Amino acid sequence: MVLGLGATSRVPAAELAGRCFDFRQKVVEPLIPRIPLLEGRDNHVFGTYPTGIDWASARVVVDMPVEATYAALLDHRNVKDMKKTTLSTTVLDRPDYIAFHLVDVVVRLRFLFLKMDLPWTEEWAYSLTEGTAQAPRRIVVSYQKVAGTTHIQRECGSYVLQARDGATTDLSMYEEVKADRRSARDTRDMHRGVIRNLRAPRRSAGRGLLEVPASSDVPGSSKTVARAGEGKPVALEIRERSLASPSQESGAK
Repeated sequence: MVLGLGATSRVPAAELAGRCFDFRQKVVEPLIPRIPLLEGRDNHVFGTYPTGIDWASARVVVDMPVEATYAALLDHRNVKDMKKTTLSTTVLDRPDYIAFHLVDVVVRLRFLFLKMDLPWTEEWAYSLTEGTAQAPRRIVVSYQKVAGTTHIQRECGSYVLQARDGATTDLSMYEEVKADRRSARDTRDMHRGVIRNLRAPRRSAGRGLLEVPASSDVPGSSKTVARAGEGKPVALEIRERSLASPSQESGAK
């Protein structure tokens, strides 16, 4: 196991069998406690549990308010390598969450003359845990792989967005994964890429608006698609959505 400065002791995560989260109950805490925030620099740690699950954790400060950080994380192009990825995001209405997404991911791999697509589906749940929708102070984002390629046996993680003075955000990130050709260091590098996207200078030029055309695929939902090559960081405005009824929610599963 490799540990960086400021790492905390921890208990290994759950075994491979089963999911990390039960989103039928509102998730208000990250998968594991956050690592310390270091003064003046980013904190990254990573390693491997005895079960063989690789993990990485980060904690940084980004120069944008919680609302803007949240809006950026609603666009999954900001957390994926879009040079080789196609995304299809279905937005569901769930009463316990300020947003809930099903994200269909397809990664195209190339080995000499061989091309292979790896498809899987992730759930993303966004919980407001402190403040109001108009003035959020703390948001917990939880995600997990729920279907798809057997090359990824486990993938789940958390983001915690905490408001700071001066319109900045204390951002913590954690992911645990067991997948072919994927190491803890790769996940650490993925976190660094997400942070670079959030810090991209183009964000200061203003926000865009997430347009999600209506979709008949899932009741009470809408869908947007992003394809490989669409890798530009995007800042999104937050749009309120009506909450689905229990019948709609059960029909969407």
